[in-house]
Amino acid sequence: AELGLLISSQDWATIDQDWDLAQKANPALFDGKILYVQRRSETQLTGAFLPFRAHIALLSGRASPIAARPVGVMGLTRCREGLILGRRGRHVTHHPGRWEPAPSGAVDANTLGPNGQVNLDGQIAQELAEELGLSPETASLEQAHALVHADTDAMTDIVYDIFVDLPFSQVLKAWENGGDREHDELLFLAVDDVQHFLEKHRTCCVPCLLEVLEFWASADGGRRGP
Repeated sequence: AELGLLISSQDWATIDQDWDLAQKANPALFDGKILYVQRRSETQLTGAFLPFRAHIALLSGRASPIAARPVGVMGLTRCREGLILGRRGRHVTHHPGRWEPAPSGAVDANTLGPNGQVNLDGQIAQELAEELGLSPETASLEQAHALVHADTDAMTDIVYDIFVDLPFSQVLKAWENGGDREHDELLFLAVDDVQHFLEKHRTCCVPCLLEVLEFWASADGGRRGP
């Protein structure tokens, strides 16, 4: 509610009009609430939830900026062969057709506990199941260890290191059988192939992916064991 008060009544009218049009174009859109961060310290993020329809308008510039940023979770998910990347489907509202670490997603209101704390571990586990069709029990999930923010993107991502002790062929099969089709293609990226991938796909990546791959390919990133 606090964040909603930062948006003018005129902007809310625009937001509602745009949402009606967006839903007609894509009936699968759901106006859930996602987390926006208002304050950040070295040990804590403080924020509130905002309806997805307002998030879309803020990203597109149709609504005036507010003093808060959307936050999501991102999994640097490694199978036996390398890092798993997904190409976002053409039907999604944000960065269609661009490569990103999979899974990735906004933090929704279902993660909010009675104590006012957000269960980020639960959110990344949910994304793993929804986007890749992988049960959290098949994955080794390390505690969130980084924040990633690209100047050209509104999203701040909380990064998890995930290891799935499966060959990519089994990951692909799980995605084909149980993934939600937010991505239209998956691939695995070995450390030694990072530069070649960037040369070929640099303009087709979500903004934060360039920084993430540089980290992952470092001695402390991609060559680290499970």
